[in-house]
Amino acid sequence: MPDNDELRIPLLIESLWDEGLADIRAGLGPVLNVHRVLANHPRLLEAWAPLRTHVATGGSLSPRFRETIILRVAHRAGSAYEWHHHVLRGRDAGLTDVEIEAIREASPTGASDGETALLAATDELVDALSIGTSTWEALSSEFSEREILDVIFTVGAYLTLAMVIGSA
Repeated sequence: MPDNDELRIPLLIESLWDEGLADIRAGLGPVLNVHRVLANHPRLLEAWAPLRTHVATGGSLSPRFRETIILRVAHRAGSAYEWHHHVLRGRDAGLTDVEIEAIREASPTGASDGETALLAATDELVDALSIGTSTWEALSSEFSEREILDVIFTVGAYLTLAMVIGSA
């Protein structure tokens, strides 16, 4: 992992972005440093942006559940950058500061059955790249197949971002 001050891939300022990224840039909302890194590879940013939009804003999971997953991934991956950004989004999604801090625990006190299943699934995906049978059953009792697919892709997308942030 690079030192905190070491950038291995530059943060490309928006005025230097490939002209073909204008629509992508407009759809990102506030341009974050991770976007500035990915802008160094315009075709990758073009390919990643629709998945990012689906996972971050347009999936079948409620904002509260989505942010629970993302915060757990950020915690497990040690991504302070993602944690910081998603604490703010978690609050906007209705999570309290106590609930946000409890996401650091595998089974936080007071979590709903759905939230407990989401945290277990997130941990299993991070650790084993698969959801075990008992966790799948718990998820299936709370979430549709579409939502479970969004759980898997949310974990995967944010693990990928954590790898980019931690490496670049």
